[in-house]
Amino acid sequence: MRRPRRVISPSGRGLPEARRNFRQADKRRIVAEAGAPGASVSAVARRYGIAPRLLFRWKQELAAPQAQLPKSIRVDQGPEFISKDLDLWAWSKGVTLDFSRPGKPTDNAFAESFNGKVRAECIDQNWFLSLDDARSKCEAYRRDYNEQRPHSAIGNKTPMELMKSVGQPSHPTA
Repeated sequence: MRRPRRVISPSGRGLPEARRNFRQADKRRIVAEAGAPGASVSAVARRYGIAPRLLFRWKQELAAPQAQLPKSIRVDQGPEFISKDLDLWAWSKGVTLDFSRPGKPTDNAFAESFNGKVRAECIDQNWFLSLDDARSKCEAYRRDYNEQRPHSAIGNKTPMELMKSVGQPSHPTA
């Protein structure tokens, strides 16, 4: 069995290739070094003992706007919230899932209030002829709720205006 090749990390210490970790500041400096005029991405990658594709991934990660994640998300006991995928995502992002007690909708009053509004203003007001019809009518309600209707809880702004004022993307990315 071959021993891992030793490489020089940004701190100057030799580390086995399989165990090295780069801090965010080191990644930023290395990406900037690779992007300098006349610099060769391959040469920079070779100098730090990393694959050039890793440099490209770092560049994309550093360029992407970092959305602020909440510290916790309050969820009920529904099947969509007890999935392993949601639990894994929350754990990997450092987000705590705060489950309400079974049979206690008052633990999550904001969600229950919103669900009541959707039921009263969209679902009960429409006759859905097909699944596509339901999708289009619910999407029209969502757009009206987020883009046209001001909300008193956020200073009589629409949620879209609020997102634009804090510099977040105005449309959700799926």
